[in-house]
Amino acid sequence: MKKSIIPLVGLMLVSLSIPALAQEVPTYYAVYIPDDKIPVIDGDLSDWEWVPEEYVVEGFTGHFLLPPESADDLSATFWFGWNDATNKVYGAIHVHDDHIMVDLHPQSPHMDDSIEIHWDPTECGQDPCYFDPETHMSNTCQFWISAQTTGPQWGIYSAPDPTTWWYTKDPKYTKGIGVIKGNEIYYEYYITPYSPISWDSEEQSTLIDLEPMMSVGWQVGVDDADPGINRKGEEGATTGDYWQSHSSTSTVWGKRPHVILMPPEEVAVEPASWGLIKMLLR
Repeated sequence: MKKSIIPLVGLMLVSLSIPALAQEVPTYYAVYIPDDKIPVIDGDLSDWEWVPEEYVVEGFTGHFLLPPESADDLSATFWFGWNDATNKVYGAIHVHDDHIMVDLHPQSPHMDDSIEIHWDPTECGQDPCYFDPETHMSNTCQFWISAQTTGPQWGIYSAPDPTTWWYTKDPKYTKGIGVIKGNEIYYEYYITPYSPISWDSEEQSTLIDLEPMMSVGWQVGVDDADPGINRKGEEGATTGDYWQSHSSTSTVWGKRPHVILMPPEEVAVEPASWGLIKMLLR
């Protein structure tokens, strides 16, 4: 297994409102998770109640296909975090949905109610669904999480079977889960950052060392299937593809937001202060 350390990057914050710093994707902040607050990946989001509200992302900034008609139709809250000792990023999503639809497409969970995560630890911008067919390598991944009961709840598109692939079958690397309670779905996950990552083995993959103030590409999307509507927005669908909409944390679908890994509380500074310092040094 190879290891790589990515240099810290300069921040260009939307909040500065300087035209030269305009971005086509937003910037978010991943809270530093102390060792004694690392979440258990079980769908119980009480593990995240300690997180300061400025790190909690409410609602969507972008839509793909049809946007939700209302907050009751579909709404979501997102948490981003990381821990240096485990060298993992952690996330949680609380989704409210007026119609919960799972177990219809166990081999294609994105066609039911589910979560998609575009993960690009080096911000290279590569298609997250692409694995090179000759080298069996990719620099990015597109994870999915489902609350389905007829198939796996966690996997990566365009990659080997999640129940047998070294990276997704062993929870020491990555794990995701979805839990349904009434009209709520609670998702949790963690990711060990490899780039590139190999289909074949950990030894052929490169582990990234996460560091404070590192910027990673990290987009989270919510798939919403509703009865009677197909993915084209056509009424009257009775079987098959019910995918009605996709909403995400990015203003541009396929473009990963910049997520800044914030330092531990004892050395933390205001995000805007870091942005100004980095800007002045450019």
